[in-house]
Amino acid sequence: MDPLSVTASGIREVRDAPGDLRKIIIEVGSIKSVLEVLDFLISQDKSDDTRSCILEKLRSDEGEGPLDACEGSLSAIELLFPAEARNPAEGRGARPFLSLTDLRWPFKVGKARGLLEDLARHKATISLALTTDTV
Repeated sequence: MDPLSVTASGIREVRDAPGDLRKIIIEVGSIKSVLEVLDFLISQDKSDDTRSCILEKLRSDEGEGPLDACEGSLSAIELLFPAEARNPAEGRGARPFLSLTDLRWPFKVGKARGLLEDLARHKATISLALTTDTV
């Protein structure tokens, strides 16, 4: 691939970064909602063995259950963003130019998209378990 194509691709990825970030925020918010439902169901009836059975299936001792995998994906997504990007400056016009974080995004976007796909699969598994538990 010639240098001009690589540069154009990198610029495109930097320009798409806000859209990618929006997708990450939506997916994380969506999984948060599913986990809040799970928490609510668990807190409603602590004596029901079926609920604890579902929870045991979702979180295994070996750390391979969907809840554990979901936690791992969320942690990996968080690590894609440096601390200064997690706590942006307040106010309009606080970042008028591209930062090094913005320029590194093209190298991280593939991993971020893969983690989002993993997170969506974990959410679907947890949602399915909750659906079968409440039907």
